Amino acid sequence: MRKKDKMYPFIVPGFAGVMIFVVLPLADVFVSSFRRGGQGSFVGLTNYSVVLDNQAFRLAAGNSLLFELVSVPLLIVVSLVVAIEVYEMKGNIVKFAFLIPLAIPSNSLAVVWKILFAENGIVNGLITKAGGTPISFFTGRAVFRLFVGTFVFKNIGYNMLIWLAGLSAIPTEIYEAARVDGAGRFTRIFKITLPNMKRSFFIVAMLSVVNSLKIFREQYLMAGGYPDTTIYQLQHIFNNWFEKLELGKLTAGAVMTAVVFFGLILIIRVICLTDWHTIYTRLRGGNGSYRLIKDIPARLLHILIRIFVISAAVASVMPLVFLICGTFTNEVELDQILASVIGDGMGYATWHFIPLYPTVKNVVELLFDTPEYYVLFWNSVKIVGVVIAGQLLFAVPAAWGLARSRSRWAKLIFGLYMFCMILPFQVTMLSQYIVLNGMHMINTHWAIILPLVFSTFPIFIMFSAFEQVPASVVEAARLDGAGGFRIFAHMAVPIARKGILSAAILGFLEYWNIVEQPVVFLRDKSLWPLSVYLPEVSAGGAGRAFAFALFSCIPSLIVFYIGRDVLAEGISIGSSDD
Repeated sequence: MRKKDKMYPFIVPGFAGVMIFVVLPLADVFVSSFRRGGQGSFVGLTNYSVVLDNQAFRLAAGNSLLFELVSVPLLIVVSLVVAIEVYEMKGNIVKFAFLIPLAIPSNSLAVVWKILFAENGIVNGLITKAGGTPISFFTGRAVFRLFVGTFVFKNIGYNMLIWLAGLSAIPTEIYEAARVDGAGRFTRIFKITLPNMKRSFFIVAMLSVVNSLKIFREQYLMAGGYPDTTIYQLQHIFNNWFEKLELGKLTAGAVMTAVVFFGLILIIRVICLTDWHTIYTRLRGGNGSYRLIKDIPARLLHILIRIFVISAAVASVMPLVFLICGTFTNEVELDQILASVIGDGMGYATWHFIPLYPTVKNVVELLFDTPEYYVLFWNSVKIVGVVIAGQLLFAVPAAWGLARSRSRWAKLIFGLYMFCMILPFQVTMLSQYIVLNGMHMINTHWAIILPLVFSTFPIFIMFSAFEQVPASVVEAARLDGAGGFRIFAHMAVPIARKGILSAAILGFLEYWNIVEQPVVFLRDKSLWPLSVYLPEVSAGGAGRAFAFALFSCIPSLIVFYIGRDVLAEGISIGSSDD
């Protein structure tokens, strides 16, 4: 790194942490993948051969690939449709509704899903009343579709923010000129909107792939470590190999998964950043003036899309409403309407959105008679608070240094960070465990905190924010005698504050919902955070379970609500085409 860039003091501390907890251990995993049992003598490609011949691995890999091919394109398309409608409606209420699922932890959502989609649950009751056949949602192809829907439900608002940034960056004059030329709504979308949002397209696609790996949280909480074979994915088999100490398989499988995901991101980059519209126009001999859909069908389709978006916005809020209603419903009433799910009742569960006998008893019992709630709550506060503070200490200066440095090494480091960002936790799980075990941190909160402090995702968010700092302002400050740290602290940070705050908010929402690391690194359940605990909805205790699930949401909902405007602006910095 060239010293004259003067950015290395900002980059090195964070880079050292990433090297210790991610890069070097990952390199060790690569070397171990060629050793017998991951630790013995050199055996060449034997571990890889064993993994490829493993039937469970082939099943998990096939399921993971199928989930990616189905869920990621579906999320991209649906979120784009929603973003376009929300942008035209200029409806903050609708936009806010789609963002609420971001703040609902997986364990809270699992409580709702188990009641809605149980064999005798509410949804099957509605299907039966409509004359349909009940569906077994947690087995076969139905459970695959359920978790695809869950993934879209959880992430649609996240992607929507990035699409909205790209839409707002397109000059309105272009649309007005197209209207004057007679271009219909869908013609404008396909010929103006999409070609001008290539960079947004790539960011949405990449983050959709990254977030699709986190569906393991809902799958684990609702179906355990050995779910239905339809949703048995790579995350499950890696966790199971880890528990059985099958290190040869684990290291080889981790390396193959890392290579595949890196290749997938490269393919997505080529697809998203290629100017397909220009290619298509040239193939047509330069004639791009075509009408995609006639006026009358276009209006009808627009109405149907508007109805879909509003309905989806209402559905996004319903799990939270469901938890609120359950929390303030009398225990006797809950036992009656949910008897078929939590007891020995016949028929199907029903629901009252307005409790017949409202009560605060469930809240009182949770807050005054459930000491384990506070243990889990303060565990979460400790983990999340220290992680966010650590990221502000290391990631903020690292993002500034990488954004402003013109060194070739800085670009290589940023590329390495992005590679680490797309890797699922299960790929780095063994390497982190080895390092943390050597530091005697396993079964302590530091085993979760330290690797997350040096996570590369916040750098990805803040990098674009720091790129917005005008070079002329920086040079003027240097001419006035300002040093590098003063420029960073008094100029760069205030200018990029929305990007920094949005990274902190996203970090809070992410780490308040953490599941994978506590399950692997914490043996003592008294050290678990709230996110890992799944309250049991049972007869006589349903009300307390609803209260636990609702109060698990409250901190993330408060943080999300306070920072909603900053999040909407900060997450989108740099996501639109230049």
